[in-house]
Amino acid sequence: MQVLQPSQEYVTCNLCGADEPVALPDGERLPDGRPAGVVRCRRCGLVYRSVRSRPEQQKEYYAARYYPVEPCPDWVAARQRVFRRAAQSLEAFRKTGRVLDVGAGHGFFLQLCRERGWQVLGVEPSGQAVEYARSRLGVELIQAPFDEAHFAEAFFDAVTLWNLLDQLPDPRAALIKIGRLLRPGGAVLLRFPNAGFHLACRKVFTAVARLVPRAQRLDPSVIHLYAFDRRSITRMLEATGFEQVQISNSALSWTSGAGHPPGWGKRLAARTVEILAGGLSLLSGRRWLAAPSLFAVAVKPGGGREP
Repeated sequence: MQVLQPSQEYVTCNLCGADEPVALPDGERLPDGRPAGVVRCRRCGLVYRSVRSRPEQQKEYYAARYYPVEPCPDWVAARQRVFRRAAQSLEAFRKTGRVLDVGAGHGFFLQLCRERGWQVLGVEPSGQAVEYARSRLGVELIQAPFDEAHFAEAFFDAVTLWNLLDQLPDPRAALIKIGRLLRPGGAVLLRFPNAGFHLACRKVFTAVARLVPRAQRLDPSVIHLYAFDRRSITRMLEATGFEQVQISNSALSWTSGAGHPPGWGKRLAARTVEILAGGLSLLSGRRWLAAPSLFAVAVKPGGGREP
């Protein structure tokens, strides 16, 4: 049984607003019986953590988040592999030539966009990451949480969030704000952990760990504040005013920390998963998306895609 701490809060579904959480098999409960931990909304299916740190604690955590002074070259190369594909996707929406990256981290994605002729802007709460982007890459970032950063409305062709939406306390509010910042016909591009993949991994490794406790350490699942799948991210985007939602498997990047080179076993496993996920997507006519991460593109109404 979990006791709610002063630094924690209990939240309802961010998508539909319902307070109808269904506890997952390995979940806990609060003293009053409400599910605590990772839950699924009975009404809309969104997976989220019903008990989490309060927003102010989360902001302090990300502001002080550690970023290696010298990121591992293999890690950088893997991230850029993901970013290059995403940068190509931006071209369909180029009009003003302005792109905003939310949670820009080291600034590698914006560096690639700038090389392709984009006017780049980024927001990032970590002072260490902001300094790295400025001093090493010449990319200027605004140091602030996204909900405290201010930009002109209808200013950007595209706004991007790489593995961030599922870590925001209020993804619905963030997407509404992004809609205001985009010009009509502009697009939001998202990369996020695939709930289907990570919940399945969690279930399997939890079961195996009952027999072999050390197996739990091999669990690759990642569940932050939210876990989106194809259905829930589409509903979230449509509920916040976007249309023409397209979801696909995302290329993989190494899950090792930026300061440590990934081992050959992790590289082989990642490549194997990517091939299998791609095969399932192809065989199913893109209905089955089984990759660890998904990629989403959605358009703000009013302008349509650029040719």
